[in-house]
Parts: sequence; structure tokens; C-alpha cells
Amino acid sequence: MNTSRSILRLHEVSKRFGENSRLVTAVVHASVEIREGELVALIGPSGSGKTTLLQIAAGLISPTAGTVELFGTGLSTYNHRALQRVRAERIGFVFQTCRLLDPLNVTDNIALAARFAGAKSAQAKGKALQLLRDIGIEHLARAYPPQLSQGERQRVAAARALINLPDLIFADEPTASLESSQGSR
Repeated sequence: MNTSRSILRLHEVSKRFGENSRLVTAVVHASVEIREGELVALIGPSGSGKTTLLQIAAGLISPTAGTVELFGTGLSTYNHRALQRVRAERIGFVFQTCRLLDPLNVTDNIALAARFAGAKSAQAKGKALQLLRDIGIEHLARAYPPQLSQGERQRVAAARALINLPDLIFADEPTASLESSQGSR
């Protein structure tokens, strides 16, 4: 019997986009429960709704049908500000497209996630620099996203997801741009 607590539960979740002849059903009756300490991989072909399902699970988009519970609370009961706080403090995101901010250097891109979670600027930068050292890319600290390779961008995005020691990480193809030796770190 698994006694760890549930951190994410989706029940009969569906998502449709568009209307009439342009109606697209991206997710149909998806149900899953993820418990503390579990590693879950969502596998499927391109266009099968994996990214949509991750966005629903994180509360970034709403399902057309079904329910989502995050850390034991239904997403529909969170107000906008509370959901933002939960995402900032307890969830790490690695998006398919990295979503780094070009005007900010690598350290500041990573530190921004800590700032959203309430860290002071100096503390956030210190945490970011330590994380860069821990994952072996401290040499990129002052570089800007346009100066980085796609693989380097992905590693910075992964560092940003880890900075707040999240309870849950949503990663959408996090190692797609990395060499095989880097993806396993």
C-alpha cells in the first residue's frame, strides 16, 4: 500500500479547442494520480495532447471537462493569485521552448523564478549561481539567451525549474535539445 500523499490527480479530464467544423479534441477522459516521490513519463506521438495535458495539470489552461487536484486541492477552488503562488513556490516548469527572457542574462533568468517565490534579489542570485555551479554550467552565468546553443538554453531552463526545490516538476520534452550525456544529469 502506497502511503505517500497525492500531489496531482486528474479525473476524466478532456480538452477541446475551437467550434463546429474547427473543433479539435486534444485530450479525452484522461485520469491519473501522481503521488509524492513518483516519476511519471507521459509518452505519445506528436500531436497526441501531451503538452495540453501538462498545461491543464499545472493550471495554465482549464479543462473542458473533468477535475484537477493539485496538492490535495481542486484547481477550481484556487483564486488566480493563490494558484500563481502555488506554481511559483511548489512547481518547476521546463517548457518545450525554454521561454528564457532575452534581455536577462542566465543568472537573472534563473533567479527570476526564485524572486517570484518571494526570495530577495541577492538571495535569488546567490541560489542561481550555486545551482549553475552544481550542474556544471557556471561559465554561462553572464551569457544572454541569444548567445546560447539550444542545448545550453534547455539546461538553463532546467536549472530555473529546480531553483525553488519544487514539490512537482512539469517537463515538456526537457532533454530534446541535449546530448545524451547531458540529458541524464
